[in-house]
Amino acid sequence: MLEIEIKLRVEDLEGLAKQLKARGCILSAPISQHDIIYSKGGNGDEWANPKEGNIIIRIRRSQNKSELTLKQTAKLHKQARL
Repeated sequence: MLEIEIKLRVEDLEGLAKQLKARGCILSAPISQHDIIYSKGGNGDEWANPKEGNIIIRIRRSQNKSELTLKQTAKLHKQARL
């Protein structure tokens, strides 16, 4: 599975929510999350500036549940298209 995540800064959150609703999106109530990040370097640089081969483990706590995620950067195949 290839996961692509795009993060964008939003200046008008209320306006964006209205546009998404107009296009059929259903927004949930706001949630609170607490993340703990583990990486080999331990300084967070791998998270901010990922390089091929970096391995990052995240424990996310949200709504009395915990989720462990392993993130590993990899070089995309030449034929992969974003």
